[in-house]
Amino acid sequence: PNESLRQALRSGQLQPNTEYAVVLNTSAQAGISVGFGYATRLPDLPIPDLGSARLFVGSRGEAFYGLAYLEGNLSVGLQTDSQGQFDPDQPPVYRGTAFYTIPGSGNGFGVRADLGVVLEARGTTVGLGIRNALGFARWSGTELRWNGSSSSPTSSQGERSSFGFVPAFFLNAATQVPLEVGTLLVGGDLGYEASLYGRVGGEYSLGPARLRAGLGFDNGLRFGLGAGFVGPGFSLDAALTTHRAPIVGHTVFGIAVSLGLSF
Repeated sequence: PNESLRQALRSGQLQPNTEYAVVLNTSAQAGISVGFGYATRLPDLPIPDLGSARLFVGSRGEAFYGLAYLEGNLSVGLQTDSQGQFDPDQPPVYRGTAFYTIPGSGNGFGVRADLGVVLEARGTTVGLGIRNALGFARWSGTELRWNGSSSSPTSSQGERSSFGFVPAFFLNAATQVPLEVGTLLVGGDLGYEASLYGRVGGEYSLGPARLRAGLGFDNGLRFGLGAGFVGPGFSLDAALTTHRAPIVGHTVFGIAVSLGLSF
């Protein structure tokens, strides 16, 4: 929902001469890719009070040929009159654009490179990753445009391309703390990909049992609680999670359960 519709859902009232719309954003790709990576250990790095630390660096490259692509932003809305009412004879208002590629009507190709470095010292691991440190992509296809009361868009040939440094950053850290009874693993990550997010959490291990808790900020405050059991050949986990509801923006709860088997 657009901001006007969000406000109406909260208050239960409509305003005069206001457009209330639902916005649909879509993004999808399909193709064939070939990836290759290389990592190596560098000479140990002396750190005061921590001793010698192991240092690793790595890179990953990917080349792809695109078969299908979809990118769209379309809103469908209704306009209220001066009395704050909807006219049943008034057609919906369509706004937005879409771009698509399908086999036989365009294609895509591109390359990209990722970089990473890891430092290990006395049971603590810190890693920094840069995804799409350098990349190029180009898609050719069909462009659709809506701007008015007709649901039929105008179409034309178009393309999408990008080149250069458009990175996503990921900083991670984890350390294992031995206790008199059991072991505590503490970890956290900070990243930027379209927006900034951060999380921190811990797992307490006692024999085959696992207890977990985490707190983070990713488009709002989030937290989670979990428990698990690790046995010979299988594992069972359950967690209580939170996320932001896409319609009204409130915090809602979810339950995640997983079963792992190994042979």
